[in-house]
Amino acid sequence: MNPIDVQFDNKHITKHGGFEVLNQFIDNRLSLFYLIKDYIHIEKRESVYSSEKLTYALINSNLLYPFRVSQLDHLKCDDYLREKFDFPTHPDSETYRCHLHKFSRKNLVEIKRMICRMMNSEDVLDQLDKLERITLDIDLSLVLVFGKQEGGAYTYRKDGRKYLGIQFGFISELNFLLNLQLRSGNRYSSVSSIHVIKQMLSMIPRRFHHKIVIRADSGYFKEKLFEFLEKNNIQYIIKAKSYGSFDELVRTLDHRRFRRISNSLQIAQENFKLHSWKKARRFLVLKRKVKVDDPKKLEDKSQLQLPLNITDFYYEYSFIAVCENTLKMMQLFQYYCGRGTAENYIKEFKNGFGGAHITTDDLIVNYANMLLKAVSYNIFSLFKKLVLIDKYSCSTITSVRYFLLYIPGKLIKRGRKYYLSLIREYKFISDYQDWLHRSAAVA
Repeated sequence: MNPIDVQFDNKHITKHGGFEVLNQFIDNRLSLFYLIKDYIHIEKRESVYSSEKLTYALINSNLLYPFRVSQLDHLKCDDYLREKFDFPTHPDSETYRCHLHKFSRKNLVEIKRMICRMMNSEDVLDQLDKLERITLDIDLSLVLVFGKQEGGAYTYRKDGRKYLGIQFGFISELNFLLNLQLRSGNRYSSVSSIHVIKQMLSMIPRRFHHKIVIRADSGYFKEKLFEFLEKNNIQYIIKAKSYGSFDELVRTLDHRRFRRISNSLQIAQENFKLHSWKKARRFLVLKRKVKVDDPKKLEDKSQLQLPLNITDFYYEYSFIAVCENTLKMMQLFQYYCGRGTAENYIKEFKNGFGGAHITTDDLIVNYANMLLKAVSYNIFSLFKKLVLIDKYSCSTITSVRYFLLYIPGKLIKRGRKYYLSLIREYKFISDYQDWLHRSAAVA
């Protein structure tokens, strides 16, 4: 093996050479800096680092890697990013931390208004026009906290640890994070669900409301929510809780009407009124065969679950409340199964953008940080939809960082202009040039 001498004499080296494509999209197609300037107003004394530039840098940094605030010191040696963010010198992590602590409740509303403005851009509205239906997926996820973070609480998990809850609202077809709420971990999913949906509906132009379908799990099974949606002519498909009232539905249903989906699953539909409800609603009834090894496991099952003279399986029933008139029964079932995409979006937000990191003890500061990550998440979703397209449009942020953002390069200044010199052997040169062209094209 040949020994090689090491010298620390190179300057202006970056490992984020591919970020230029994404940043061109951020500046030209989204005008992010001007959105921040128009919508987010933070009271701050005059400084080398303006509040707009620090917020802009935080949102962009979320796209580079899922950081904790203390890890932002790693950017100090990158002159390319310093030039992109227009800093005389890179601010240290404590400057970013102090900046986050200046966010107030008013600023939370302002960030949501900025997300609404992004949603109402021409590019997004064009995408909404093409959709047959607009699915709003609502779900709640828990984030583990340590120490004495405000809002941390014990939950149904009963594992002795405290959590914060994040309520998500996605436009499923666009992978767009329309609404996010950070709240105490012991608040149930359906608490303030009507308020959350009102916020989401207000962010979508009224001409699209006839296309909207609310899709959620059993945590949102609540008659008041159904009444609100029906009053506003919003369709829904929501899984029901396992109430005892449904035994009556199973008892009266003609089981010859079930259609077989697979060897273990059958489906039927029926109108049914729960005892405490004011009117009947349409339900999908799922009948699943569950096999058991030991007949003793059947002893605690009800007679409705046990077929005659069978000792190796029982039936498990589940119910889905439906108010959607354009799809048939089987299509409705497949459509509800698509709710799993929301779980993938949440996983992407938490793992790819650091959404599982709780920054400080202050709930408002953590909320603001989560909303800034939501802005970064939406930027990336729109970037995939409008720039990467084709085979790269389903890539995760981790994959895009690997093949696009993390390219070694060198910042070169000639006269008054900077150039970014990238490696000649880069595998995706033709794709890169195509992406750069689409990013720079003003819509």
